[in-house]
Amino acid sequence: MRGAGNTIFYSFRRQRGAPAALEENHVHSVGRLLQMVALAIPLLAILMQLSGGLDVKRMLVAAVAAISLFYIGRIIEGYSKA
Repeated sequence: MRGAGNTIFYSFRRQRGAPAALEENHVHSVGRLLQMVALAIPLLAILMQLSGGLDVKRMLVAAVAAISLFYIGRIIEGYSKA
């Protein structure tokens, strides 16, 4: 059974007309890319705080953004395997 989010990806895939295996590979890569970017955000935030360019409030925002981005990437990657 497809949820509302999966229906959007499914209809997009069918409109483009490319082979399904190729597109699933690209969706998987996009999900992985989002996860890797999300893992880099806290590292960059720590380096910026050490250099004095980031306060605690912005560190928290960076952490929440990284968690959200990682979760979105995981959902997209999981969709490509389904």
